[in-house]
Amino acid sequence: MPTVGGIRIAGEVPNWREKRDILADPKTPAEGLKALAEKLAAAGHLSDAADFLAKAADTKGLESLRRRARDEGQFFVWKKLCAAAGIAPLPADEARALAARAKAAGRLFDARSALLAAGDAEAATALEAEIPTALPKKPPEDKVAKEVEKAQESGTDGSAPPPPGAPPASR
Repeated sequence: MPTVGGIRIAGEVPNWREKRDILADPKTPAEGLKALAEKLAAAGHLSDAADFLAKAADTKGLESLRRRARDEGQFFVWKKLCAAAGIAPLPADEARALAARAKAAGRLFDARSALLAAGDAEAATALEAEIPTALPKKPPEDKVAKEVEKAQESGTDGSAPPPPGAPPASR
């Protein structure tokens, strides 16, 4: 089992159970938390890295990760890091910069959220038209149900034909 900063983990980065246990343990050394945060950030798990840096009370690490989240257009991680650093309200100029980077990276929901945080509801509303919806506007027809119904009506529903001389099946 590999160790990172003196903390044993099963894989390259901690799984959810290890993360929970490490963060809940008051004896976890700050240096181990920082080492795990660095490994998580390198793997692209910024939100998890933020949790470890916050537990370690690493203000330099939190600030560095906050800049990275802003530069990558990751609004929700950036917002989490602002909260961990005690920054409130969210800086509007940083939120606008984050929105531009998020939009350029195709992270439209992050861009919209950053614009709202910056107080630019008009730009956020304009951006909504570009955000693809998760659900189609009109629910698709249930093709399978229609095919089964059609097969049942035509007698080709895949069931075995009745034996000769048997009465017709009732519906």
